Parts: sequence; C-alpha cells; structure tokens
Amino acid sequence: MKSNDLKRALHCLLTMSNSRNIGHDGTGLGLNDILNLTDKKQDVVEGVQGIVKFAKEFLDLIDAADATAQGEIAREALKRLAAAGSVKGALQGHELRGLALRLANHGELTRLSVGSLS
Repeated sequence: MKSNDLKRALHCLLTMSNSRNIGHDGTGLGLNDILNLTDKKQDVVEGVQGIVKFAKEFLDLIDAADATAQGEIAREALKRLAAAGSVKGALQGHELRGLALRLANHGELTRLSVGSLS
C-alpha cells in the first residue's frame, strides 16, 4: 500500500489470507455450512482465519481505496471482511465497529458518486 498500488495490495492480501473465494456468491456456503464444516470446506475456514489475521490491513486498504476513489478495490476488500465478520466470534468488537463504519462510509461515497453522475 505504501507504493499506492492498491490493486497489487489487494492481490497480496488475498494471497496471504488465502481468501480468494471468500465473499463471493459462488462459494455456495451459508452461515450454517461455515459453522458446521467438513474437511471438504476446510479452505473456507482457512480463508476466514486469514481474513481475521489481516483484518487491520483489510481495513487500511478499504480506507485507502475509498480515499483515492478506487471503489472496486474497496468493494472487494469489504466483501471479504464482511463475510468473515458474519462468522460469530471471528472479529473482535473494535474490528466489527470499524467494519460497520467503513461499510457506511463506502456506501455514502458510492451514493454520492452515482448521484454526481446523474
């Protein structure tokens, strides 16, 4: 992120956290599936654990992407963090509050940018 290449920073975070498939509709997993995992779904557990491990970096990336009008990058990071946050006990209270603030901020920025296009 220090080089301001946020797309590369997102790619690195997804690789380090092993969370490429987390936060997409294509995973086919609901909350009950995540909580009652079988060996076949172990990669989802590892992805959630990776997101939690790098939660601060995901939050920083979201802030940087929103600040530089790179909404797609912020959206991708938000999807992963929100998916991990939906697992009970995965994120701590301060991380959940930070996620809620960033979701609200990102939504407001998106609303403003769409409104200015009209």
